[in-house]
Amino acid sequence: MLSSSSPSVNNRAVPVKSCIFRGSFDGQIKQNAWGEHVQKQNFYSLEDYYGFVRIGDIINVGCQDVEDCFEIPLEDFTKEDLIFLDTETTGLSGGMGTVPFVIGLGFFQGNQLVIKQYVMRDFDEEASMLHDLADEIHERRVLVSFNGKAFDWPLLESRMMYHRIPCTALGELHIDLLYPSRRIWKNKLDSCSLHFLESGILKEEREDDIPGALIPSVYFQYLNDRDEAKMKRILKHNEKDILAMVALLIHIVRLYKDSSDEMKDPYELLSFARIFESRDIDRSISIYEKCIKISDKPELVKEARKKLSLLYKRKKEYNYAVAQWEILSSRKDNMSILPLVELAKYYEHQAKDYDRALSCVNKAIDILLKRPHGQMLSIKLNEIQHRKNRLLRKKGKKEKLCQ
Repeated sequence: MLSSSSPSVNNRAVPVKSCIFRGSFDGQIKQNAWGEHVQKQNFYSLEDYYGFVRIGDIINVGCQDVEDCFEIPLEDFTKEDLIFLDTETTGLSGGMGTVPFVIGLGFFQGNQLVIKQYVMRDFDEEASMLHDLADEIHERRVLVSFNGKAFDWPLLESRMMYHRIPCTALGELHIDLLYPSRRIWKNKLDSCSLHFLESGILKEEREDDIPGALIPSVYFQYLNDRDEAKMKRILKHNEKDILAMVALLIHIVRLYKDSSDEMKDPYELLSFARIFESRDIDRSISIYEKCIKISDKPELVKEARKKLSLLYKRKKEYNYAVAQWEILSSRKDNMSILPLVELAKYYEHQAKDYDRALSCVNKAIDILLKRPHGQMLSIKLNEIQHRKNRLLRKKGKKEKLCQ
């Protein structure tokens, strides 16, 4: 069960009643040289869960894990180096006129996850909000976001530049969880939005959540009627987004480390096998083989066999590669020429068995002739016919030598 509480008032807090009209959203009204804004904090124990992920498992995320999994160069790393960022803005497409009015940060402090939200209750509070935000993010090294490279971080940088606030170098070490999520789950989920990942992967269902598409209009409505209840729903949405990112990072690292051992989802196995193709070919082969063994989805198995065969070919382990191509080409529903072309190459160049190579080429031509006519079909047919003609010449030469 998640728990939260409000922080104690510090010396810079202004009594809530002094700004009742704009509201405080159960947070604190902060003052600085540039004006006022609201800050709100919630605290989560390392024993709390989001979905099935325990927040405290962040301790299992090490320096090498971050480097390998997210390709972020680090010499050293602790959980305190991470800062999770999510913004709620007056527009969803960016560009001039788009302003962040809620900026949520998540970071680890001792045995707690702190979610700190900066709230602009009207446009004259942006400078105050951004100056205090800059002080906080300057303390951290690794930025974590979801689609933040394309949206959140460039928007914050532009707004800070507008207010002449020195931009931190934080964005140089940036983990955008959207990209690894797409690599892993694009074939499993209808969408790799954070909402779909929460429900489909983390097994967390939000109750009474405000849809992200409505947030800009709800904020503009708040500016007119000052209804705090509407803003509190936005703040809760922002808080859940940050919790989801924390859980997602932990889960992705866990899958990366356990991909060839504990993972049992064939879609995830297929994705991680692809990821490891350029990093660790033997590990990739092992994961593909496990995917084939446990999957009951024919198309997924077919894709895994195709990829596996090409890895065996790269290692020059032709016996294993041929076994996969034979299985693929012998399927009754096979309409792919790849296994047949690869078999033709093997029998021509490795086994010097031109009859079997020609048999494979002829089967490939039959498959192509069943496809709709088009430019690509003509190109493929020309390529296969060229291979067939070459094989016929080689076969003729071989027969003459044998006479």
